[in-house]
Amino acid sequence: MNIKINGEIKNTNKNTLYDILLENGFSKNTKAIAVALNKCVITKSLWQNQNVKENDKIEIVKPFQGG
Repeated sequence: MNIKINGEIKNTNKNTLYDILLENGFSKNTKAIAVALNKCVITKSLWQNQNVKENDKIEIVKPFQGG
């Protein structure tokens, strides 16, 4: 299925937000990220049970130092 992650179209066969995050280099222990699915923030405790479907949009935000 095709989904969009941070504006980039990706093809995946994963069905949960958690599996998609793993596939894209994040882990259960990744700290300080916020994830939104179709403009709704999804808390970390829900990642494993949150289903993702064709054309969903995922935004992943990480803070960084700078000024």
